[in-house]
Amino acid sequence: MFVDMALPQLRGYNHYAGEKEIKVDPHNGHEGGESVQTMERIVRARKALG
Repeated sequence: MFVDMALPQLRGYNHYAGEKEIKVDPHNGHEGGESVQTMERIVRARKALG
């Protein structure tokens, strides 16, 4: 899972019992990253749909 989250989201993430993963975007910290996130979503969707 690709996430950019604040503390409340992190609490929910920690509470979630399903499969999960945190990735840190080394390219630009908190600014932008939309193209990287879009590609991650496409990869996850392809894996989920087979």
